[in-house]
Amino acid sequence: MPNQTPIKAPLSYLLIARYIIIHLLLLILVYIVYGFLTKQILFPSESAFLNMDAQNYLKIKNSGYSYSEAYGSLVAFFPGFPYLWKYSGLGLYGICFLNASIFLVSFLFLCREFAHNKFEILFFLSLPSILFMYVPFSESLFFATSTILLIGLSKRNTGLVMAGLFLCSITRSAANIFLPAIIIMEIIASENPSRIKNIFLYLLSAVSGVMLVVWIQFAQTGHWFVFLSTQKYWGVALRFPVLPFHTWGKMDYLDGASLVAGLIAIWMVLKYLYQFLAKKERFANKAVIFSLLYISGLTFFTIAFKGGAIFSFNRYIIPTAFFMVGLCYFIREKSFTYKQTAIAALVIFILWLPFFYSFVHILVITGFLILTLYIGLYMLLNHKNHSTRRTAFLVLYGINLIAQVFLIYKFTTLHWVG
Repeated sequence: MPNQTPIKAPLSYLLIARYIIIHLLLLILVYIVYGFLTKQILFPSESAFLNMDAQNYLKIKNSGYSYSEAYGSLVAFFPGFPYLWKYSGLGLYGICFLNASIFLVSFLFLCREFAHNKFEILFFLSLPSILFMYVPFSESLFFATSTILLIGLSKRNTGLVMAGLFLCSITRSAANIFLPAIIIMEIIASENPSRIKNIFLYLLSAVSGVMLVVWIQFAQTGHWFVFLSTQKYWGVALRFPVLPFHTWGKMDYLDGASLVAGLIAIWMVLKYLYQFLAKKERFANKAVIFSLLYISGLTFFTIAFKGGAIFSFNRYIIPTAFFMVGLCYFIREKSFTYKQTAIAALVIFILWLPFFYSFVHILVITGFLILTLYIGLYMLLNHKNHSTRRTAFLVLYGINLIAQVFLIYKFTTLHWVG
């Protein structure tokens, strides 16, 4: 059975590093060419990186946390990254370089454990949302701590798993997803007596990370569990989603494509749960099932608690170690035929408009038709025909690379990019 085949990386660190360097050189080349063609500023000032949440992290770094019941505060942002920024003593350029270094080093280790070939390395690095690894956001640190967690799960190393869960939980508010994912993972992926012990230790690690955040914020604001109180200012509450789904700026396509990825993860998790309950089949690879549970859990939480708002959904799903592991597994799990790809693309296209637009316009239809074809290419990455696989990869890599450069320029000109 495909879900019983462990992910094993045959690639050397040297080979992985080589392709990372190749990608970075291509990224720089496209960045320069795109900048000249569009007359952009090639070397933005430090202030250009203070966009979106970077300003909030800077405020926490400089002044710590505060809280007002009337206006809320920045307590929804966990302290892992702003404290790293503070104690590193770096400026904006410096923290961007540190973030990029943290991401690339952790990506090297993640590829060593999970990547099967050079195409997977290059492909993930090209994803548009990877731009958040190079700016003053927490994505890079969360990627690194998640890498520790996933490598620990892959190697069945309890210490690494506990360390990863603790560090993840002080970097991002993810414990609400981690806690049920830990329990489900151990139930369907483990049949030895240690699973009860593992559940206890893993839950303790995640909760300990959250409690450290609670204590830090209490010490500075005088309020216990203040990050829960501030959720109302972000519109987080259990309710039915209001269609069409909506997001900020003009990020419908990127956030929408990410939502499709999340729904596919939910389908995969439900399939494996059925196999476990009906056929007693266990999912052997804990790192993969935990990754799928994280993606599907975050997708369910977004739909159930944000009323149809999918603000920044691509940012929370795509530039994560969980997405890389889950995506690689999805691509390898099944080889889709042209007919299956066409049918899936047609279904996705039919569902696009009512979920994302309340009106139909030729430009809307054209945009989502192109996006549907783009998503369909992912299903051809494991096609039986080598030429098809290679063509799909080259087209996707090229599109993603240009889109990533485009978003970098948008970010540094203070536009919303998710």
